[in-house]
Amino acid sequence: MLVRWCRGLVWWVQGVLGEDAYIRYLDHHRRAGHPGPPMTEREFWRARSDRQETDLRGRCC
Repeated sequence: MLVRWCRGLVWWVQGVLGEDAYIRYLDHHRRAGHPGPPMTEREFWRARSDRQETDLRGRCC
């Protein structure tokens, strides 16, 4: 019971922190039927970081 609770907590924390974003990207890529291979994890995080730096909608100032 405790192990199950701990796994649930880890899953929740990863979702809150965005650590599961690459896994969700891979799932979306597979379901959407994109013709090319998905980005590597490194490429994904670099693209996400670049997008956040250039997209002003998510900024407070």
